[in-house]
Amino acid sequence: MELTSTLNAIDTLLSETTADFQKCLNINTICKQLRDGLLAYVEAYLSTVIENILCDPELLLKLKVGAGRMGLRFNGYRPTSIRLLTGKPIKIQSPYFAKAKSKCRPGPKSKKRKNGTGQHFGLDYLGFISRCSTLLS
Repeated sequence: MELTSTLNAIDTLLSETTADFQKCLNINTICKQLRDGLLAYVEAYLSTVIENILCDPELLLKLKVGAGRMGLRFNGYRPTSIRLLTGKPIKIQSPYFAKAKSKCRPGPKSKKRKNGTGQHFGLDYLGFISRCSTLLS
């Protein structure tokens, strides 16, 4: 999503909302329409920006170093959802890191790896907490 197309869509939203205001004359309805519409466009734009940042090779190198210190290894890009401003889930692709396999030879009582042993380390690096923005309203 390009910034110019987003700005054009916001301009259209403002024009339509102004026309609706002249019909219904209720400021609360218009404020809610504007808020919801603007937040939807901002979230759509930000999700594209965040996904592009997470796919940057330079950032991936930094993430691999940081995750390696925690015993995690890069396991590819996986789909996940984030929540930005409105709390609605937004699907993105994010680098996924899982616990590194032990170099020790497994014994007879070795345990299998359980689900949920990895994390989307890039989202943590960008300031997300449990895949949610701290500005979630």
